[in-house]
Amino acid sequence: MKDVLRDVMVERDQKHADLENTRVLLLTRSDHHYAQLLQGNTGITRLLQSAVSVEEATTSVTAAVKSVSGGTVDLELIERTFDAYLKKAGAASAKATSLYDAIKSTIDSKGERP
Repeated sequence: MKDVLRDVMVERDQKHADLENTRVLLLTRSDHHYAQLLQGNTGITRLLQSAVSVEEATTSVTAAVKSVSGGTVDLELIERTFDAYLKKAGAASAKATSLYDAIKSTIDSKGERP
């Protein structure tokens, strides 16, 4: 009877040790995945903050240029003109002089003449 009881206790201890090892393994892997998730989240947060900073800087510069030029240089309008030009002309057929004329026309339409 003592031998049976001792065998049961040894087996119980082994199972308990296996469960503990499994718990530690799962915690270790969970911590590793959590650390990776946290690192990814931090990177995305920084990227979004950077995008907001760029947008704020772009808005500020655009307003400053428009103000300094008396409203004759509107970078937002120039950007829209440039985008429309690229869509219309396509990469292969675009000519620099046509782009220059499109931008110059946009600026000239605001009243600034060289």
